[in-house]
Amino acid sequence: MADYDPDDKWQDEWKETIRSDGVALREKHLSNPWPHIPALPVAMRYFATELWDRGFS
Repeated sequence: MADYDPDDKWQDEWKETIRSDGVALREKHLSNPWPHIPALPVAMRYFATELWDRGFS
């Protein structure tokens, strides 16, 4: 068995962040009180803005 690589922990945590955000967005999508306004495009715009504001350009 190979030794545990510390980078695996970082990658696992990163993937879990993405997964949990996806779960939260799905819950919001399903409870959207304005079905005529799709949640995903709005979420993508906000997320892109948040990334930009955090220096991911």
